Amino acid sequence: MDFPLLRQLPHRPVLNMPRGGANTSDHVDILGSTTLNEIILKVATGVGHEIEENVVSRIREYTQRINWD
Repeated sequence: MDFPLLRQLPHRPVLNMPRGGANTSDHVDILGSTTLNEIILKVATGVGHEIEENVVSRIREYTQRINWD
């Protein structure tokens, strides 16, 4: 099975910042993520092909278990 580009962001909050800081990947705070904002800007400016794949979970393993037919 061919997979599309997958870009996951690890959750690395700054503990003394209420919103988690620039490297949070928490559901509510993700829009404050510097990395996500850079990805959005690359897509919006037409250079989305520069986005590199990054997988930090076992999502590929999980998808292998699904019967897609």
